Amino acid sequence: MASKQKTAVKIEWEIEKSREESNWKKVQELAEQLTQKKTGFGQLVEKPVQGRNRLEQVDS
Repeated sequence: MASKQKTAVKIEWEIEKSREESNWKKVQELAEQLTQKKTGFGQLVEKPVQGRNRLEQVDS
């Protein structure tokens, strides 16, 4: 279980870094990875991350 949490934290950190770099494609891929890892947290953030990415892409 701790391994899943470490993986989730690493992916979350990569998502934040990619957002700062405006790398929206990578953010989307990472959000999908978070869901696939079945960390529990991934399912909570997938839809909001997808929606935010779409908005950010429109603004860019």
